[in-house]
Amino acid sequence: MLALVAWRQSRPQRPRVEIRRGDTVIVLTDCSPEEIERATRALDAAADEDRDT
Repeated sequence: MLALVAWRQSRPQRPRVEIRRGDTVIVLTDCSPEEIERATRALDAAADEDRDT
């Protein structure tokens, strides 16, 4: 078990990212930078749609 813990600690971990838009908060874990960018663009598009209505 100790070897497994040491192995996991030696691997880079992706950060936990919180994206806030108004009252909406989305927490992304274990995502690539591309996935984070996609989620941000989707939230921006949704916010634009809300403003237009």
